[in-house]
Amino acid sequence: MNCNDLYEGEYKNGNPTYYVDKGCRILFTGHLEEYFKGKLSRECDIVNGIMEGIEKIYYDFEDCLEMYREVKENRNNGLSIEYYKNGQIMNIATAIDEYYIIDFYSYTEQGKQQEIWVLEEGEQWQHHCYYYTEDGKIRETWKRADIGLIAMNYAANKERIVQIRKRCQLEKRNKEILLCSKKDIQA
Repeated sequence: MNCNDLYEGEYKNGNPTYYVDKGCRILFTGHLEEYFKGKLSRECDIVNGIMEGIEKIYYDFEDCLEMYREVKENRNNGLSIEYYKNGQIMNIATAIDEYYIIDFYSYTEQGKQQEIWVLEEGEQWQHHCYYYTEDGKIRETWKRADIGLIAMNYAANKERIVQIRKRCQLEKRNKEILLCSKKDIQA
């Protein structure tokens, strides 16, 4: 359904709740589409008025995907993939509650590894970050503890992190992306 045919109510986690009626009493459930100047700019699944499932965002004035992400309760929860306009993957990541990135892999527009962040448990939760040169060698590595990571309750989310990692398999996806990029470069 076109978002212009729905009514927006209170905001939950930074995004509106969608209703079928003007009085905002009947929650919308279905597939939502948003258009910008006649072109599809965003689509997502809505359950009981909030984003739940898959959200896709498209580049303005282009017929290409900018972002694909799994959402729950109006927030990124799980896998997200961002794309360059040429269709090449810009990055893949997993997150909990929008702001807490679990793991992150980014690529150049030519498909080469740019950086990797892997969340690890230690004295404190932190990302082990790897930055790569253009020829694919590790340029530098360091550990980083973000303020957001410090604020996150890991005891409550540890099992969610394990489940998301198991389901999304970013390390495996990263290898496949790099393999496909090498084949494209050699062709």
